[in-house]
Amino acid sequence: MSVKTNTQGDRNCVHFFYRHFCLYFIIVYTFFLNMYVVTQAKHIMDMYPKQTVKETAYQLGFPTTGNFCRYFKRATGIYPQEYKERKIR
Repeated sequence: MSVKTNTQGDRNCVHFFYRHFCLYFIIVYTFFLNMYVVTQAKHIMDMYPKQTVKETAYQLGFPTTGNFCRYFKRATGIYPQEYKERKIR
């Protein structure tokens, strides 16, 4: 989901949206999106343990597995495969 798509690219609308999102939720929009994507990734890996990390990455819209793995590690501190292995134990 893109804010620019939702606001038809009007710079004032985008700025307005970010500003009011931060005021209302007391959280930066990009941080919220990052946490949402990571939560969805964890949910998918928990619900479908036999699904590969590559399939999860593509399901979430990442162009490559490497991008997804770096994104996930930056947000959680561990790689997706490590997360899956810890959940299996």
